[in-house]
Amino acid sequence: MEGMLMLPIVDMSSLATDDRATREAVAQQIGTICESVGFLYIRGHGVSDDLIASTRDVTERFFDQPDSIKAKVTRPGIWNATRSASSPYPTTTPWSSPCPASPSPARPTK
Repeated sequence: MEGMLMLPIVDMSSLATDDRATREAVAQQIGTICESVGFLYIRGHGVSDDLIASTRDVTERFFDQPDSIKAKVTRPGIWNATRSASSPYPTTTPWSSPCPASPSPARPTK
């Protein structure tokens, strides 16, 4: 597709090997991709499709709640001021919710 960035795919399953050279090659590949592209898809990570689906479902249900409910979720100490894409200043509205997980592709709201 013209104009679309094609993200590299890295198979993580070979990191489970006892072969140090193989693990180092995968680590080097990941490092190079992170430095040059900044993003990548991973496969062979060992996380089951069921767990991924369940996590997406829970995340969607959480973010479907009113802001007043979501605001009750806090992290202790400094984490409250350093959430992802948020501000420690009460007059500043964050442009994003603090959890980066979301359905992919995004489902329309009801």
